[in-house]
Amino acid sequence: MDELFTVEIYHQGHFLENPVRYVEGFVNHVDDCDPEKWSKLEVEDIVERLGYPKYKLLWYRIPGLGLDEGL
Repeated sequence: MDELFTVEIYHQGHFLENPVRYVEGFVNHVDDCDPEKWSKLEVEDIVERLGYPKYKLLWYRIPGLGLDEGL
């Protein structure tokens, strides 16, 4: 079995440039995510539970990379 992981969700803030960063807003942590079950549907469920039943865009960062390279 793969190790479970935690996802950080940043929301209600905004991006700034030079350097790229996300400011203001909130951060939520979702623990015990299972890589065997991780999918777009899991992400959509988390986003809806945070109070966003309708959304247009989701951004994600590749683990281990900064916003400039991994967004």
